[in-house]
Amino acid sequence: MTEVEARSTTALWTLPATELLAALRGGTVTAVAIMESVLDRVAAVDPLLHAFVEVDAAGALKAAHAADDAYRRGEAGPLSGIPFSVKDLHPVRGMRTGHGRAVRGAEPETEDDLVVERLRAAGAIPFGKTRSPEQGYSYSSMSSDGVATRTPWRLDYGAGGSSSGAAAAVAAGMGPLALGSDGGGSIRVPAALCGVVGLKPSFGRIPAFPVADAFTAPRVHIGPLARTVADAALFLHVAQGADSRDPFSWSDPMAAGLSARRPAPLRLAWTESPQGAPPVDPEVAAITGEAARRLAQALGSAPPTPSPGWGDQSEVQRVLWECGLAMRYPGPVDASCPDSLRRLVQRGRTWSMADLGAAGRARTRLFHHFREFFENWDVLMTPTCPVAGWPHDRPPGLAPGREDALLAGAAVYPFNLTGNPAITLPAGWTSGGLPVGLQLITGWRADPLLLEVAHVFEQVRPWTSRRPVLRRPDSGTGG
Repeated sequence: MTEVEARSTTALWTLPATELLAALRGGTVTAVAIMESVLDRVAAVDPLLHAFVEVDAAGALKAAHAADDAYRRGEAGPLSGIPFSVKDLHPVRGMRTGHGRAVRGAEPETEDDLVVERLRAAGAIPFGKTRSPEQGYSYSSMSSDGVATRTPWRLDYGAGGSSSGAAAAVAAGMGPLALGSDGGGSIRVPAALCGVVGLKPSFGRIPAFPVADAFTAPRVHIGPLARTVADAALFLHVAQGADSRDPFSWSDPMAAGLSARRPAPLRLAWTESPQGAPPVDPEVAAITGEAARRLAQALGSAPPTPSPGWGDQSEVQRVLWECGLAMRYPGPVDASCPDSLRRLVQRGRTWSMADLGAAGRARTRLFHHFREFFENWDVLMTPTCPVAGWPHDRPPGLAPGREDALLAGAAVYPFNLTGNPAITLPAGWTSGGLPVGLQLITGWRADPLLLEVAHVFEQVRPWTSRRPVLRRPDSGTGG
């Protein structure tokens, strides 16, 4: 096996966005050099990972030259020259949108997604579209063209879904920031499996547009995947705030940076495995449990108190998700759709209004459960995913005889139902070299506290110096 190395002679692709910005502002690097480094990295390693469905190198370099001109004129924006990728569910002007399907013959978009619009206005440069399962329907990393995105830590394992390409790209140095979306863990699960930061802000803090149906069971959160908490906070600062095009968006401005001070001792709770979920892999449980205890020590807090969890919410998520998919496919389902997606759409067509109403009432009860919970606790911690990964060509079945894909997200999708902010952080690595994610959740709209606590954990358990070593697999292995 031979190691795959980036063609760039610099290590700019290894740096987080905050360090790149400091170098740009200090005049020690150019936006063109950064973009060339990232594009070289994509060319070198994406043939192994399959993170991108489209890369606009010419457009990105043109924008990078414009960013350098802006710095020379003293007119640079808060993110000028920083590359970012965009999940293929979100339109980008000049690129095609496939929603996880092949887009041969499709016309390029003429307008940006609202968040892309905000990032671009701040000077950031969208350079590519990242792979996703069709309509973001699965925790699998397999898209409808039969190509799976791999985690860079083990090439025969998938990156998770549905922000599959976004997580793999950030983990492998193909851009410091990625725009993802999370309707049931679709930022947090792949971020955990790829060893990066995945932030699901409070619902509505980052507005969403275009959305075909903004009013039916809204629970999709827009957020960043990044290498550091500071980078995630930087993205959030630019992307947040109310917009008239999103009826559920709201404004509560947060400071651009992270506080250097540590929060006062906090009340910490710990749930290893909620009801209805499969047992957490022992190694994952040990890594995340130790990480939770270490965070408590760093905060000067009492050890995390075991919490019984919140009951099995899989039926609620299943009804809402399957009904939503059925509404996206009102006619015959195309033969090219994956069989698993077709089954979800067909089941979604069988749910009744009574079923939908019952799911809504259960969701309301869950919201009030956590409203009361966070009156007594400041932070809830869980393993993000019950395992550290699964082979890229298999569904995420996590218990004998139980191939239910929702099992992979039993600790994450409840907080889409409630709207609470949540973040996954790299907690450690298994003996086999796979990353393990620790999830932190805070109270309603308590995003500043969430980021402060996450930043403390990053300081006591730094992870950015550990990078995957991509190796070209032998014939028949991980190809």
